[in-house]
Amino acid sequence: MDEIRGYWQRARDLRKQAAELKLSGRTDAQVGAEIWQLLDQAERFELLGDQKDSYEKQEAIRYIEDLQREASALRGTVQHNQTVLTRQRKELEEAKEEAVAMVQRAEKRV
Repeated sequence: MDEIRGYWQRARDLRKQAAELKLSGRTDAQVGAEIWQLLDQAERFELLGDQKDSYEKQEAIRYIEDLQREASALRGTVQHNQTVLTRQRKELEEAKEEAVAMVQRAEKRV
């Protein structure tokens, strides 16, 4: 962003220089050419800043979309893990009940 702001600031500075030349009162052809050159450079810096800004925004949007996809996948993983955990807890309780029943049967035999 600092680079982009730098381009836009450079464009503003060049436009300011062109305006100061216009106000100087000089009317020779060289001043006209210099003003045109300053304004042309200012436009190029502004376009460069705009292009970079657009690129930065597109990159940020892509990054956000990637994060959203990743978050969605992680939500699916969490949901799957919760289902597995619930099933394993149920199996553990059944195993405990079976162990208690086995102990009771063994005690009856003894």
